[in-house]
Amino acid sequence: MIEQADKEGHISLGCTPELTRDYIHLDDAAEAIARVALDPPGGIINIGTGGMTMQEIADAIVEEVGKTTLQFGNARGADRAINRKG
Repeated sequence: MIEQADKEGHISLGCTPELTRDYIHLDDAAEAIARVALDPPGGIINIGTGGMTMQEIADAIVEEVGKTTLQFGNARGADRAINRKG
């Protein structure tokens, strides 16, 4: 999405704006695994944040990049966001 916004001036996604994703940086995931390995708390551990909607992610990119238009598809419940070049 960042590359689309920067190079093409728009973000076009084949999903609904409400589609939620929960991203985590590799370093953060590795640190969480290391901490659990050293001191296992037991049970299920969720290291996610709860996620953000594709609209929230796209809005943050638009705010940083500037003049960018957004276009969403209508794939409700899509398992993954599909990048479409327009």
